[in-house]
Amino acid sequence: MKLLYETADYSEALVLKALIEQAGYFVHLDGFNATTAMPHLTAGIGLRLWVHEGEHAEVSALIADTRSENLQDKATDESLDECPSCGSENVVRYSSMWLLPILWVMNLLYPVPPGNRRACRDCGCRFKSKGPTFAGPLRVFLLLWLVLFLTVFAFEAYYFWQEGPGLERYCPPGWFCD
Repeated sequence: MKLLYETADYSEALVLKALIEQAGYFVHLDGFNATTAMPHLTAGIGLRLWVHEGEHAEVSALIADTRSENLQDKATDESLDECPSCGSENVVRYSSMWLLPILWVMNLLYPVPPGNRRACRDCGCRFKSKGPTFAGPLRVFLLLWLVLFLTVFAFEAYYFWQEGPGLERYCPPGWFCD
């Protein structure tokens, strides 16, 4: 037996094992029982795929072919991050300055999608990419959140701090408002 592949990723090892067995080769997955009994040890122990010495070259070629096919499938003809003016792929994401503090505060609570605004580092051109846009729904959400916050704040200010003739200060049951 000869070592073919070693990984700490459980799912990657199972997919490769199934691929090799489907091609008709015998493969042994070492460390499988230990990592299924104690999943937290997967990174420390690792998983190893072993094949017969005579089949090692053929199985290695099979894995290499599969990986190169996957890379070709992922490659696209047109890049989403390509500058329309100079054709460079050296672009970065950016946000408008008024949105940055709001996004920073919201990012503390949950991740915020980055949007589709790009800036070319070579020519300085700013453009919107062809990918999905998150800025529209994000602006609507921010606006609704701000309106809701201001509405609640206005009602709280009115009921809690407004005292006048004939008006009693609102105090929920069980609260001590004095």
